[in-house]
Amino acid sequence: MTKSMRATTFLLLLSIMLILAPSSVMAQTEVGVESETKANVGVNVGADSGTNATAKSETKAEAKTEANPKSQENESSESQQSSEAQSEASAKSETKVQTTVGNIGVTAMGKGKMIVGLPTKYPMPAVSASNSFGLQTNQHLYKPGDMITVEGSIWADLLANLDGGDTVTVNLLDKQRNVVYETKSQITTEGEYSAEFMMPDDASKGAYTITASVNTESDLSSIVGLNGKVNLGASTKVAVVPPQVFKINVEEHGDFDVKVATNSTITDVQFNGDQKKVSVTVEGQSGTKGVSHISIPKAMVSGDLKIMIDGKAVASDKTVITSHTENETEVEVSYGHSVHTIDVIGTQAVPEFGTIATMILVVAIVSIIAVSAKSKLSIVPKL
Repeated sequence: MTKSMRATTFLLLLSIMLILAPSSVMAQTEVGVESETKANVGVNVGADSGTNATAKSETKAEAKTEANPKSQENESSESQQSSEAQSEASAKSETKVQTTVGNIGVTAMGKGKMIVGLPTKYPMPAVSASNSFGLQTNQHLYKPGDMITVEGSIWADLLANLDGGDTVTVNLLDKQRNVVYETKSQITTEGEYSAEFMMPDDASKGAYTITASVNTESDLSSIVGLNGKVNLGASTKVAVVPPQVFKINVEEHGDFDVKVATNSTITDVQFNGDQKKVSVTVEGQSGTKGVSHISIPKAMVSGDLKIMIDGKAVASDKTVITSHTENETEVEVSYGHSVHTIDVIGTQAVPEFGTIATMILVVAIVSIIAVSAKSKLSIVPKL
């Protein structure tokens, strides 16, 4: 083999290695923080104890599958009607809640419809004799100007002792316990209430409290618990943090803006095109709760998403889609503070093979053909 052929063969092998190399080599990422905003560390986010009673309950999300079984030919029409009636009753027993995710209207049932593989809302807390008043927000972290949705339900025995005109007062309190916003919600016949209002555009960074309590003069002595009290309200804490913008430079594809709003401290943001994921490393004071919003351009990572923390899948009640638009997807992830790496993994990402590598491969192939012809080497073996 001549020197020119050896050189050309080496060039071909080098091109193939470049093509097959992970995109972390082909597309180096440079991370730069545009915003100098420093996130607060150690803000507890989540449900507090209820008013007039201390009761903790863990909500287990149960997936309910409703389906009308296809009738067998040998089944009677009466059996069909009975099955359909039961399915209809089951469907009516589950309250539908209209919510909006980004620019997409979603009719959420139970813990919410799935979008790009993730739920759109958190499961509602269960109500019982020990926790007679439920409260849930659509997010645990908000940015100034975000819409807040508050939903809740009331224990059936408590509802039975309330007057039909009773209402629930919902308050947004700042960290000094000043009332930032107040509204009232009518209690439905099913014992549910809801309210929607906006986080002020000038809301300062930090912890806020949302409270909800029943306004009633009804006699509740018949349902007073053993401790002599009945739970007439609940509260939860949320964090308000403006986002930081991280510029991710992907070779041959330009810059992509990854936005992160969190009450943790961000120590690193990385993109791995080969694994189709964006990784955010955060840390915070142990014993406190952390929450992060990660907004990723769809041109960078898209498709069905999977959220991992330290290599383990995040429970469905710890993450939701908070925004899903034409150009980007935003997810919220909750966790206990320490040092964590949050991975947002998609099924599609920035193309892994750049035009330069493709051009090198084409040039190498053309060179080998040219050298072969010049050396009078036959590409097709003689018979």
